[in-house]
Amino acid sequence: MTFYILIEKTVMAKMIFKPLFTQKQVEKILQAKKEKFEHTLIMFLASAGENFVSHARRNGEYQNWTGNLRSSIGYVVINQGQVAVSGNFEAFAQSPKVKLVSFTVKKGKYAGKKVEFYSQTKGGDGSEGQKKGQMLLDALIAKYQTGMVLIGLVGMEYGKYLEAMGKDVIKGAILNTEYFIKQRKQSFFNTI
Repeated sequence: MTFYILIEKTVMAKMIFKPLFTQKQVEKILQAKKEKFEHTLIMFLASAGENFVSHARRNGEYQNWTGNLRSSIGYVVINQGQVAVSGNFEAFAQSPKVKLVSFTVKKGKYAGKKVEFYSQTKGGDGSEGQKKGQMLLDALIAKYQTGMVLIGLVGMEYGKYLEAMGKDVIKGAILNTEYFIKQRKQSFFNTI
């Protein structure tokens, strides 16, 4: 591809074209523009990923007894099968807590009797959640070898059961992140 400039000598004279750029110069310019666009898009998606993680961790509607569920929430931006940005799975340690356990006996000699006692939860450092989140992330990365993608996830398997019970684990974060992207996409396109 060669670009020319039009130089007109007279109205009736022939037009003479001179190249302004070489093919190599044009390719270099286009490659630089492509790289800038990719970098800007990666940063935009990373911002959306941070929004996802922040919202999910702040607004989860569940007890965080061990810290594992919150620790397993993260995101990654993948570009052509390579991790461009990863939202680290931050450990959320939970101290043991004392919980009131209350129930009514249904069968046997004490049927109908109400029982109450305090029990201590085990607490945890969230490390299992970090590992599970990273394992799921690694499995998903292998599926996306072309293009650019943002993945937000919860790595602890029981997260899907909590969602099925009506608890918000990441559903609200997904909706919030979709809104975040829709609200900011025009300004993103204006920057490139």
